[in-house]
Amino acid sequence: MKTIKSMIAMAAITFAVTLMGCTGKDGAPGATGPAGNANIETSYFTANSWILNGSYWYCDDFNVSPGTNDAVLVYLNSGSAYAALPLTVQDNEIYFSTHPGYVEMGVTSASGNTSISNPGTVSFKVVDIPQAVIKSHPNTNWKDYAQVKAIMDAQHTNQK
Repeated sequence: MKTIKSMIAMAAITFAVTLMGCTGKDGAPGATGPAGNANIETSYFTANSWILNGSYWYCDDFNVSPGTNDAVLVYLNSGSAYAALPLTVQDNEIYFSTHPGYVEMGVTSASGNTSISNPGTVSFKVVDIPQAVIKSHPNTNWKDYAQVKAIMDAQHTNQK
């Protein structure tokens, strides 16, 4: 009986010590982690309801709400290729502008011609990149979709 009481007492002491743990000085800081790229937002937007405003056509994407200090990049999609805006194709200048709560895509004449046709259906990819991501990737050419895509792909890999 004494042995059982001793074993229970020993188990209780071991359990208490384990819960309390040891304390001591903090260790040295760990190594800096890899450059982050969290919070990159992307939106695929197909513009097919263009509005004529004088000499230019525009269409708004409300799927991305850029932050005040974020960088917004817009790419025209053609098949599997992406081209950064602004972009001139034949006499059409395709551009974008950011506003609180939305991004506007526009098409106007590069030569100043005041009568241009409705652009029809055009696909875009809008990318909203926080300043922290831009600062952590200083050598990135943000107009090169392949480089931006590599950062976005790394984001998805790191989140798994």
